[in-house]
Amino acid sequence: MADGARSIAGTDAHRVDVASLSDADWELMDAADAIIFGTPTYMGTASGAFHAFAEASSKRWMTRAWSDKLAAGFTNSGSMSGDKLHTLQYLSLLAAQHGMLWVSLNLLPGWNTTTSSAQDDNRLGFYLGAGAKEYVMQHQRRRAREPRRPESSRLAPGGAASRAPGSPPAVPIDARISHCGRRFPPPRLPLGSLSAPFRPRTPRSGRAATTPVTPAIASPWRPPRLPPSSPPPTCRRSARDGS
Repeated sequence: MADGARSIAGTDAHRVDVASLSDADWELMDAADAIIFGTPTYMGTASGAFHAFAEASSKRWMTRAWSDKLAAGFTNSGSMSGDKLHTLQYLSLLAAQHGMLWVSLNLLPGWNTTTSSAQDDNRLGFYLGAGAKEYVMQHQRRRAREPRRPESSRLAPGGAASRAPGSPPAVPIDARISHCGRRFPPPRLPLGSLSAPFRPRTPRSGRAATTPVTPAIASPWRPPRLPPSSPPPTCRRSARDGS
């Protein structure tokens, strides 16, 4: 974009990094005739550095320093869409807040016929601004080359990497989960197995009984025995029926 702007006689272009702005950079934008906003699309919106720049431009918003300037925008992501439209809408709204005049892309979409290719202009079909795509395989390869974290760093808090000298050894997360399961009460025993004395609960108004009480033990319930059923009566036909 800077090369295209410089190709016009009497036009100069300057690149400003919003992550490290100086007073000279702000003065350069104040004196410019047009500002083209550019940011990658990350997590569906502009980068964090660009959001910080947009908030810092509120001083220009109050004085209308950028009013009537030309504005445009571009963004890129690792996918064909990648929600880049949301980023372009954010850039155009920022320009509208400052009273700037937004310039759209004014390019017909490409790569939409059987004879077109991925090298066509505006191959992703954006109109509000320029939307580009880049490959992210380089980032994936870099993550694949990173060394695997040691086992001690993947333990629960207080693992071997962070525990103090002399403290008990770290316990894996799975073991701690099974240990925490002991907080639950044990399963109920059969009714006939209660033989140890127990202390009843303390009433709300009074004291607990000091003498152990042995509960009455009842034998396990058994279903009643039913008498054997008599054989079903046999049906006999009468002589009238031809039996």
